[in-house]
Amino acid sequence: MSARKPGPAGPELLAALQAGELTFLTVAEFALIVRMGKMAVYRLAETGELEVNRLGPRAIRIPAGAALAFLKATRTGPPS
Repeated sequence: MSARKPGPAGPELLAALQAGELTFLTVAEFALIVRMGKMAVYRLAETGELEVNRLGPRAIRIPAGAALAFLKATRTGPPS
């Protein structure tokens, strides 16, 4: 059995997202970026606070534009 290569960490995913290298994110990837649990991401999708594409009853993907819009809308700190 071969060792499974780990995926990119949150900061690397965020950089790829901002660079336009990603089209969609999985729930797990988005959760890494925003540092919250996967169930919290599912709740955001359920309440409509986060735009998602449903691939079935349980599988969803977050469009890159929706992820960036969520990050911009929830940003804290001084305005840039």
